[in-house]
Amino acid sequence: MTERNRLEGHSNSILGIEFAPNGTFLASVSWDESLRVWSASGQERYRIPKAHREAVTAVAISPDSTAIATGGNDRTVKLWQAEDGIHQADLKGHDNIVTSVVFSPDGRWLASADIDGTVIFWDRRRQEEVRRWQAHENWILDLAFSPDGSTLATASRDRSLRLWSLDGQMQAEFLGHTEGLTAVDFSPDGNELVTASADGSAIVWTRSGLILTTLADHEGWVRDARFSPDGTTIATSDDQHISLWERDGTLRDRLLGHHDRIWSLSFNPTRSTLASASADNTIRLWDYADRAFATLPDQAFSSVAVSADTANTTDTANTVNTVDSRRWIAAAAGNTIYLYTSSGKPITQFEGHTEDVLTVAFNPQGTAIASAAEDGTARIWSIIDRQEPTILTHGGHVLAATFSSDNKTVATAGDDGVVRLWDAQTGARQRTLYGHTDRALSVAFDPRNELLATASADNTVRLWTRTGTEIATLNGHNSSVNWVTFSPDGQRLASASADNTIRIWTRDGLPIVTLVGHTGPVNGVMFSADSQTLASVGDDRTLRLWQVNGKALFAFEAHDNRALSVAFSADNQQIFTASADRTLRAWELDPENLIRQGCRWVKSYLEDNPSVTEENRRVCDGFVR
Repeated sequence: MTERNRLEGHSNSILGIEFAPNGTFLASVSWDESLRVWSASGQERYRIPKAHREAVTAVAISPDSTAIATGGNDRTVKLWQAEDGIHQADLKGHDNIVTSVVFSPDGRWLASADIDGTVIFWDRRRQEEVRRWQAHENWILDLAFSPDGSTLATASRDRSLRLWSLDGQMQAEFLGHTEGLTAVDFSPDGNELVTASADGSAIVWTRSGLILTTLADHEGWVRDARFSPDGTTIATSDDQHISLWERDGTLRDRLLGHHDRIWSLSFNPTRSTLASASADNTIRLWDYADRAFATLPDQAFSSVAVSADTANTTDTANTVNTVDSRRWIAAAAGNTIYLYTSSGKPITQFEGHTEDVLTVAFNPQGTAIASAAEDGTARIWSIIDRQEPTILTHGGHVLAATFSSDNKTVATAGDDGVVRLWDAQTGARQRTLYGHTDRALSVAFDPRNELLATASADNTVRLWTRTGTEIATLNGHNSSVNWVTFSPDGQRLASASADNTIRIWTRDGLPIVTLVGHTGPVNGVMFSADSQTLASVGDDRTLRLWQVNGKALFAFEAHDNRALSVAFSADNQQIFTASADRTLRAWELDPENLIRQGCRWVKSYLEDNPSVTEENRRVCDGFVR
């Protein structure tokens, strides 16, 4: 899921946001007392600076998209003409702060709630109160009508969700949260509800009150919870993140970007856009059709590797089943290694390391994985038979591990600056390579099995013979060299450094070109399968593509936090990236497609954000229509 635009203008916390049912605009309200209306792509249409005399706490848009209702700390509900913001009515009747407003699906009624626990029904056309009742003895923080309009749901700080008939008779009460409720929403088919709570969870319920699943792994209060228009996805927000869940409770994506509490969420009913409103005074628009390849709730992905295309394989224990994929993707997060099919389906996990795994690598046949971890070991895992791993005890943190191209040797690099070579079949130590004066961060064999390259925090790359004799020291970087890799044809070597550059060398260690463009440390670099293109990722969150002659092809922000690792598929069609934002992402390699994809994400930002210069508004001309 990718940020498409950032809407700025409110001068205080944005407390509510709502897309119009026709999908053409959205409305936002704020502690700054204003109502603002924006186009669906994020261009401000108009603002009402003093919509209420105090903070505006709630907003709703009528089913026909012609009217906007707002509620505020001034105890009033107001109606506005959506097209131009003309004030239509003040609805007075609440004795305390109004917390929620919602239109009935047929547009006839408007319901509002306050912190006294009172619900008031208003006739929209006659603009007068129809009925009221005491729904709770504590704050009501959200209201929702069922899609058929027969039921009103109330979510309260008293920890209960209650369902009401339109004449104010309670139909059911749901109890399950351990702290107050903050939000409620019906699924589009009306068969389920989702509630958000200050207990750090959201719960999915059946209409009869059975708990289907609990969505945990939030940070602080869950401020809002909403079903997507097609009902397949649930979005939740907490003090820092937006989480995207499958309806069965599977976490699919987590978004970082806001810098304070995220008060409100709204899906566009006609486009794949999610809007979020935050106490950081911004609204962000996200493309939720673009989902991460994989997401974890609480761990950064530190490394990613892609196997060679393999024959379909099913082990006898049915532990690893890849009948739907000829390619496996391995990723490290925390002390676990995750294995996926090429479509993103989880296959299995490899557990055994007791501290964080820093790198993973496949053997040439795609039947085993080497891992390096901070627990002082590297391990060789068999994918097919799932035998106990071969443990290579290195001493100190092991920072990298890789296979030789003939599958006979595993090389490991440690924080003691030492590189060790091991028999890939037995785990016996073969040789120890001394030379680096600081941590050894990366290691790579050349495809001909003649050379070994190592990279270090001593700012150098060193070349060794296969038997462990040092033949060259490559100087040029002025900070730690984080990654080193040979091109598949064996002709070049690339190194990525904390000095923000990438250097390309001949296989003998002669400098060819320096690639400049990253604005922070470069964490990973990899050649394409045809050896003609490089991909790099870094702390600046970008994925960059380069020609081997040093020409920059393009760059765009690929993640919401540091990008830590990059890998090409063997068929040259995809790039995989791993990030501290807890996601893995898969990208089509074709540069034009990548540019088009990146431009699609930022199209609204370029067109509608006032901070973009006129020159920059046209950078994607020709790629997005």
